[in-house]
Amino acid sequence: MISILIPTYNYDAFPLVENLHTQCVKADIVFEIYCFDDGSMLEVAQNRKINTLSHCSHRAYKKNIGRLAMRNKLAESANFKWLLFLDSDVYPIKNNFISLYIDKISNTSKKIIFGGICYEESNSKQNLRHYYGTHREQKKTFKKNNPIQFIVSANMLIDKEVFFSINTVLENKYGMDYLMSAEIDKQNIDFIHISNEVYHLGLESNKTFLNKSKESAFTIRWLYENNFITEKQSQLIVVHHWLKKWKVVKLFQLTGSIFIDPVEWLLVRNKAPLVLFDFYRLYYYITSDSQ
Repeated sequence: MISILIPTYNYDAFPLVENLHTQCVKADIVFEIYCFDDGSMLEVAQNRKINTLSHCSHRAYKKNIGRLAMRNKLAESANFKWLLFLDSDVYPIKNNFISLYIDKISNTSKKIIFGGICYEESNSKQNLRHYYGTHREQKKTFKKNNPIQFIVSANMLIDKEVFFSINTVLENKYGMDYLMSAEIDKQNIDFIHISNEVYHLGLESNKTFLNKSKESAFTIRWLYENNFITEKQSQLIVVHHWLKKWKVVKLFQLTGSIFIDPVEWLLVRNKAPLVLFDFYRLYYYITSDSQ
């Protein structure tokens, strides 16, 4: 009935798989769980324990091919119509996480269901990834007002045929959910956001998160310049158009070059409002054509 597919890279996915296995058995459904290691060097032995669970399989690949390509491999191995894609560093909030998805399948004509992500309460006020996630990614008003801009594939149930139609494998770049969003919009595929969140546990250091955010800005610019996405997918594109309209791009670049280092210093220490994080991403989006 459902294929649960988990790409992983240097992360212990066994606790997640064990939880999902328990929920599937309790729900008394037909299921399979595949976890494929994308060239991992760490946690491979721990992940092999997945093979001890019924209807579960772990497979390790020697070469890192990227999440999109690995998802294709997972989908090609799947035997069922509905595919539940989960990142390996997430964990279901609810004990009826699987049952909620199964019930939704029976009560909707939508081809894609996004369950959403959220973040555990933390005593640490220093983690930028946690701060950004709690103030931006788990805000339900964003999903309501900009559903196509809130495509997060870390927790996604999708029809198998639809998946192959939208999972365009390009270069192994960070931030390719924007491409999925564009394909969903282009093909006019019905989707829905529901409240069936998973905790995002794999929180990077502030420096790593900033580097990934910079890479994501480069990816958005590359996707846009190559006509893979439109301004619907990212506010960075919209703001850049506004700056060009008022002929202040060069002024922004000049100002940005002066302030980008102190802004990064503040963000690494998580001592800056998120508007400066927006400035950081916009600066690298605009300057990425010279990278």
